[in-house]
Amino acid sequence: MLQFVQGFAKEFNIGPLNVQIGVVTYSTSVHEYIRLNSNRDQQSLLYNINRLPYQSGLTRTADAINLTLYHGFSQPHGDRDSVTDVMMVITDGQSQDPRATAAAARRAHNAGVKTFAIGVGNRVKATEMDTIASDKNYVFHVSNYDALQQLKEELRNKTCEGNGIPTPTLPVVTLQRRTSTTNLPTIKTTTTTTVFKGLNTTFKEHLILTGQKAIHCKYAVIIIGLKVSAKNPRNR
Repeated sequence: MLQFVQGFAKEFNIGPLNVQIGVVTYSTSVHEYIRLNSNRDQQSLLYNINRLPYQSGLTRTADAINLTLYHGFSQPHGDRDSVTDVMMVITDGQSQDPRATAAAARRAHNAGVKTFAIGVGNRVKATEMDTIASDKNYVFHVSNYDALQQLKEELRNKTCEGNGIPTPTLPVVTLQRRTSTTNLPTIKTTTTTTVFKGLNTTFKEHLILTGQKAIHCKYAVIIIGLKVSAKNPRNR
């Protein structure tokens, strides 16, 4: 998962006048490891992302959303009044307290936080993903943590929607996985959409077309990442 966070960070110009990215990790406990104002450039942000520790335990999604809303998006931690707040919640299963998670998500939506829900694997509950996201078009699903890499361009474009960012000149391939236990909407892109069905589809690197330099926009993005198992270092 750390590879996804690093890849996503590379899509933007990082700094106090541009995009700021924070990271909250959650399992049995919740930690704000990177504040929005912790890094003044991309290099230092990538360095600190690589230093994030492993975690394992329960899925306290509600606690993670609340911490992000009340502390992550606060002025002492780098929040800016004139900048849109974006929250990305990554989970590989249902939260410990779905009612509390729904209530926390509503508070974030009411506060104007642009909230994405990213489900990983086949244990994700589609209805909870819809509840977490502030818009049905902000729900994503991939089969495993390795496949998160394929979402970074789509998420980049949606993060900067309405900010005067030019449409990519190359086709965007949306890598959305569907399983028999989920019913997530097809994600539309500006040019073409490809939906991969099943859990064993092999993704080819040449399908990931970027063709753009780092995006220049002003947003505050906090990525809420789920626990990472030390027994499976590929999840990093």
